[in-house]
Amino acid sequence: MLRELIDSLGLSQREAARQCARDVSWVQRRLVLLGALSQDLVQAVRSGGISSWAGSRIVAPVGARQQRACQSTTGQHGKRPLKYA
Repeated sequence: MLRELIDSLGLSQREAARQCARDVSWVQRRLVLLGALSQDLVQAVRSGGISSWAGSRIVAPVGARQQRACQSTTGQHGKRPLKYA
């Protein structure tokens, strides 16, 4: 939704942050997360299967090969979301 808001309305990150009542750094972190994760993992974050914290600090830093392993892990343990404790 954030990416769509920026792209479709031509908003800057600062303007998008204002529209969402968030800090610019929050917008930047979400955009980096969108670019770093595969579509399946982005969907897992959106659905709550993976927290945005776990996505940005645990899953995103690993390469595509390890992300595929993470996808299979979230599929196996989908009943218990991966969240920061």
